[in-house]
Amino acid sequence: MPTPEVVKLLREMSGKHLNKEAVDAFIGMVELFPVGVAVRVSGGQYDRCLGVVVGSSPRRRGRPVVRLLFGRDAKQQAFRLASSGVV
Repeated sequence: MPTPEVVKLLREMSGKHLNKEAVDAFIGMVELFPVGVAVRVSGGQYDRCLGVVVGSSPRRRGRPVVRLLFGRDAKQQAFRLASSGVV
């Protein structure tokens, strides 16, 4: 099950079937997108491109820093990351 779906399910069960404080603490401690995990970008300029997680933002945990490796057609790409501000 994808990480966002797990988090959504835990939040839905929080307070009803699971202790809310425990769920909040668990979600706060678990890295949603661990460094090194392969991801497919959804939305925006790089929609459907493949990449690898290289970092995370403490303020936006659901939006990891991704290094793009492959374009939409799954062919290796040389993205111009420095000019776009994407790492």
